[in-house]
Order: sequence, then C-alpha cells, then structure tokens
Amino acid sequence: MEIYAKTVLVFFHFLLAALVLSQVIRTDYLVLKNYTRPLSRSVVATIGETKKIACWGLLLLYVTGGLLVWYGMHVNPAYMDNEKLWVKFVCVGVLTLNGYLVHRLDKHVQEGSVLSEYPLSFMLQMAVVGGISSSSWIFACLLGIARAWNGALPFEEVLTYYALAVSLAIGVAVAFSLMVRARMQYESKRYHY
Repeated sequence: MEIYAKTVLVFFHFLLAALVLSQVIRTDYLVLKNYTRPLSRSVVATIGETKKIACWGLLLLYVTGGLLVWYGMHVNPAYMDNEKLWVKFVCVGVLTLNGYLVHRLDKHVQEGSVLSEYPLSFMLQMAVVGGISSSSWIFACLLGIARAWNGALPFEEVLTYYALAVSLAIGVAVAFSLMVRARMQYESKRYHY
C-alpha cells in the first residue's frame, strides 16, 4: 500500500508543477504579445489568476515535496545525500523569493497600462523577475524528471546548469525589453521629423 501512496503523491506533485508551469508560460506569452499595447481587462485578470495559481501551487508543492522528502528519508537514510535534491531546494527558494518580487511589481500592472512605456528601470525589473520565474519553474520540473542525475552529478554542476538557465532567460528578457524600447524611441523620433 505504501508504494501506491507514494506513486499518487509523486503524480500529484508532478501535476501541480505542470499546472503552474503551463499557466506561467501561457501568461508570459500573453504579456509579451501585449507588451506594447494597452492591457485589456482580460489580460490583467489572467496575470492576477496566474499569480494566485503560482502562489497556491507553490504552497501545495511545499506540502507534497515535504511529504516526498519525509518518505524518502524514512525509506532510505541516505536520501538527503542526493545533491540534485539540494539544488531543487535552492530552486524552490528562488521561486519563493521571486514570487514576492512578482507580487510587488504586479500592483503596477493595471488595465490600460502599456508595459513598454514604463520607465526603463521598471521594464528591466520586470524582465529579470519574469526570466527568473519562467526559467526556475522549467528547471524545477526538469529536476523532477531528471532521475538519471540522482547521485550522479555533484551539487556544483547541477547548480551551474540552473544558474546558466536563469542567466540565459534573464538575458533574453532584458534584450527583448531593450529592443522594444529602442524600436519605440526610433519610431518616436521618426514621426517627429
């Protein structure tokens, strides 16, 4: 019976992560698609809904993940020696802190606002927070399925992969924001002449 309970718990944990990841990616796409347009009520509502789903999903993932860790330690005293698991803890910690930052930035996103017209510092904050969010959710899901890494890769190597993924996502998000800003400034100057 114990093995069935663990299977159901693992499945529920995976299902939660997949739900949050799909919602985060969907919302990222929606934000990018509407980056230079006034945000509609439905887009703002979707952003708010995603924030709630990510918050509750993360809380439930804490519970299911904690139960899985407890079960792993109960069955195998060396369970915590898995260095990939420790990177997953780092990833979840980053997601938690980043969720707080998303909450702080989100209050500025309102119906009718145009994200690309915010001050550059705010645009860059949004790009960094968005890049961290997407890449961390994707990497956390990758860690969940990367069974071959268990006990095979050292903490530093897995952490380096995570840092590279986050850095790449932030770089792409910042580059996108700067390109949009440069294009808007160019078009503004062109229309003034």
